[in-house]
Amino acid sequence: MSEMLSRTPEIETPAYAVLASHESEGWEVRRYERFAVVSTNPNRAVESDGAAISAPTMGGAGAFQALAGYLFGGNQEGERLAMTTPVISASNAAGEREKMSFVMPSNFWEEAALAEAPTPKEGAGVSLESIDGGGLGGGFGASGADAVAVAWFGGFAGEEDVAARRAELAARVATDAGWEVADPGEPPLLLQYNDPFTPPWKRRNELALPVRKVALA
Repeated sequence: MSEMLSRTPEIETPAYAVLASHESEGWEVRRYERFAVVSTNPNRAVESDGAAISAPTMGGAGAFQALAGYLFGGNQEGERLAMTTPVISASNAAGEREKMSFVMPSNFWEEAALAEAPTPKEGAGVSLESIDGGGLGGGFGASGADAVAVAWFGGFAGEEDVAARRAELAARVATDAGWEVADPGEPPLLLQYNDPFTPPWKRRNELALPVRKVALA
């Protein structure tokens, strides 16, 4: 994990505590603190009058354009906000991405503070959400989860690679005596920490699967 942290841009990212470490197997259990996100549909098209982006043909370019547009002043107040990490993608059981989110700057992480965030423009298709932390309750996570099992990996997060790593992470949690998957039907979140032009050997990606403590007999 220390090597993965060296690949992470030095900008704000949600805080968490490591509850259990499996360093040799490439995963750990985390409990996140509260944070906030701005989210949109990951399958939206690139808009000709939207924010300029460097790679309009990349996967999720329309969503990236909408979220970056909001952060870079495309809101009702015209306020520019700082970039953060990671980009969070939520998928359905079939592995199809259903939501893409950017983390908001930390001055909006408290629930009451989010009401003071810049207002999305009407029709922008982006929404603000407060994330409880822990097992990423609120906009993410399964009911009853109080933590997330996180596996890290480098390279580009292609669909086939992500699907294989999802199965691998679920299998590792299933054999762990202390934790269990909170909802077997809930796919892990994909967390990506680098811009699209970072080479694969410098990239940090993670899968985050909501889990809960195994009840003692």
